[in-house]
Amino acid sequence: MKHTAILNVTAVRRSLAIIWLFSLIWTVLATAQETFQPPVEVNREAIIASIENSVAVESDNLAKLKHQVAEHETLRRTVLIEINAYELQNIVHNNFLLQPDTTVATLEKAAADNQQALDTIRSKIEALKESQQTYQALQNQTQDQITLSAQQAESIQSSSLTDAEKNAAEVLLERLDRILTDKLQALQTLNADLSLIVKQLTEIETTTLQLKEEIGTRIDTRRDEVFFDRKPLLNQLFKKERLAREISLLTTKLTDPLASSRVVKPEAPFGETVAIAALLVVVLITTALLITTRMKRLADTYVKNHPFTSTHRWRLLVVNLLRRSVVILGALFVLYGYDFFRLTLPKLPLHRPATDFLMVILVARWVIDYLNFRQPGAMIIIPSETARTIIKMTLAVSFFTLLYLVTHRILGDGSVILFAGRLVLEIGLLLCTITFWRALFAANPPTPAQYSTAHASVLYFFKGLTFFITIGGVIIELAGYPALAVYWYLSWGRSLIVLFWATLFFNVIAEWRKEYKTTLITISGGQKNPVRRAFISISALVWFIGVVLGLVLAWGTRPSPADEIYSALDLTFTIGKITINLMDFLLAGLILFLTLVLSRLGRYYLSEKILANSDLEPGLQGSITAIAVYLFWGLSVILALSVLGISTTSLALAFGALGVGLGFGLQAIFNNFISGIILLFERPIQVGDEVEINGVWSTVKKINVRATVVQTYDNASLIIPNSEFISSVVKNWSFKDRRIRRDIIVGVAYGSDIDLVRETLLDIAVQKTEVLNFPKPDVVFDDFDDSALTFRLRIWIDVDHVISVPSEIRFEIDRAFRELDIEIAFPQRDIHVRSIVGENADNLHKRREDEETA
Repeated sequence: MKHTAILNVTAVRRSLAIIWLFSLIWTVLATAQETFQPPVEVNREAIIASIENSVAVESDNLAKLKHQVAEHETLRRTVLIEINAYELQNIVHNNFLLQPDTTVATLEKAAADNQQALDTIRSKIEALKESQQTYQALQNQTQDQITLSAQQAESIQSSSLTDAEKNAAEVLLERLDRILTDKLQALQTLNADLSLIVKQLTEIETTTLQLKEEIGTRIDTRRDEVFFDRKPLLNQLFKKERLAREISLLTTKLTDPLASSRVVKPEAPFGETVAIAALLVVVLITTALLITTRMKRLADTYVKNHPFTSTHRWRLLVVNLLRRSVVILGALFVLYGYDFFRLTLPKLPLHRPATDFLMVILVARWVIDYLNFRQPGAMIIIPSETARTIIKMTLAVSFFTLLYLVTHRILGDGSVILFAGRLVLEIGLLLCTITFWRALFAANPPTPAQYSTAHASVLYFFKGLTFFITIGGVIIELAGYPALAVYWYLSWGRSLIVLFWATLFFNVIAEWRKEYKTTLITISGGQKNPVRRAFISISALVWFIGVVLGLVLAWGTRPSPADEIYSALDLTFTIGKITINLMDFLLAGLILFLTLVLSRLGRYYLSEKILANSDLEPGLQGSITAIAVYLFWGLSVILALSVLGISTTSLALAFGALGVGLGFGLQAIFNNFISGIILLFERPIQVGDEVEINGVWSTVKKINVRATVVQTYDNASLIIPNSEFISSVVKNWSFKDRRIRRDIIVGVAYGSDIDLVRETLLDIAVQKTEVLNFPKPDVVFDDFDDSALTFRLRIWIDVDHVISVPSEIRFEIDRAFRELDIEIAFPQRDIHVRSIVGENADNLHKRREDEETA
């Protein structure tokens, strides 16, 4: 308990400081008066008044402190009573541990009470330690005040005050010393008592904590014992006396429910606690109404704006399922929210049965709505008659489940009627399973080609799984393990619900990804919306984590989901001398995954939003972006390794082994890595540069750690190791200047007007806007060739127009030369024909005559 009284120490210290200052002044003045300085008048009344003020303030503080001592005595007795109560509670809990037949429910209640006691004890220890620190500080201040008061008494005795004034001051200072001494003793007493109480509370905390661990271990052991505790109830089913007794009890409870001993009694008297609980319920109901109303409105808007299409089939189905069950979800939010936030508040009456009822109704609602809102286009066909049969079976199973919950609430575990009800329900589930699969395969007869497909394999897998669940449950029940049978069906039921929603959301994410990839087909050179891509990736991660946690909770045996999740994630694996904690491993994987997503987002926003508006060169922007991403990855990898428990010493050993590996087989990889760093800092090539590699023109798209990606003008991507750009000759056409000179060679026939040719070529070049004005285009009379007069038109253009502009100029040259009758020369050869005489001439003449006759 932290006391609220505050002692006014500052005023006392100020008064004593004034007295000390005056005494120093008087001492200096007395010394100066003995030599040559004249006497100085001082305010003697102020000194006496200051001491009197200190006495009054400290007297008031002492009275408050004595009142606190009295309150503390009451507090000490209260804490001792609570300690005795905790000791008694621990004794009772120890007795529960000694009794072999203690039920799991009793142990779980003991564990909850134990945890509540621990929370209370820890809060009291924390408050008492804060009070102890406050009193210790006051004790130190009081000790300083006593020392300062003694120094003031010595100063007054050596001052120039009159004897009467000295006597009055001494009387006041003696009184102040007595008050401060009493105050110091009171503070020492308070600190000693607080230390004793803290020590006692710490001891009971240690005992209670040990007992908590023992109770937790016993709960796990007892739960396993209950699961495998064989209770053959089949022979009890035919004993009329037990059946009659249970039927009578069930009839009594149902006809007079208010007199039932099973009705939950309030755990606290009506008053402040119940008022706070009611306020919490009102807040949760209001929050649930706001959330459900908003969800309903958004779902209705989505359904209205998105009619059924093949690209929105799964999203529309999920929205319809949530829209139809939003009221039940809101009620469950209130129940689970109260159980989560109530802390020490009493439980709601009929909290557990109400939750079970709503869960059964919710699952039935999902099955029925899935069949009603299932759109065409699915791989599995469910005829209308089969769907109606499934709905009837779902309603029947839900009704019998609710009836079983009511009976279990009244009769408890071990009832013969409950055994009969479970057996009927389990046999009914088996018959429903047989009927369902017969109807499904009748509507979807598999062809021989489908037996090898993945779809058919999944279908047969779920068929075998459902038969395994239903037949296995009947066998377990008939073998005499009722608790294990209930756990079997509940766990599999929750698992199927998790897999149902996992399948729906998996297809929703697949639709998003397919739609996103479709939008990228028409986009050249990049991603359209990196935020959407990151959202899809994070959604996939959340889906995976949700499925894993859902299955863990489905098969959990602890009453608290948080405890179940923590126990599942706290698994430790030992491989040789390496110990890996599952939670640390998942956390390291999560760090790397988020690094991947955030690096993509960071690359986009840094290059497209931040640096794009700067005056930096495009290549420098790419280098800055790449270096920033690599640094971010390096820090993330170091953080992930530290989460796994890998120290800097281990990293040094790893880098040492890497150095050894470099000497054997990693030279090329390390060479490319260093070359990539050189390219980023030295920037002989940059992103966007036009380079020529082995006679192939291409554009630099990305400089990675190991290789550089270039794209040819034929839209082919080349992945070239970075070392090639460092150790080989690279022709970079846009290194410092994007201007490039192109030569267009044309030959005209001998005898052409060469001046007209020159003017025509220059006019064509000047008329092209893409041709640079400086350097100016010019024409060179290249040579007298064998068949033509060769001219060379030299133009300067931007490297982006290196192919298009020369091609357009050649078109213009051909058109202009035709209009001006300038002949473009072509190769000419002289052919000499010799005369054919003699026998060869006669043979040739005869052959021609034969051809003409034919």
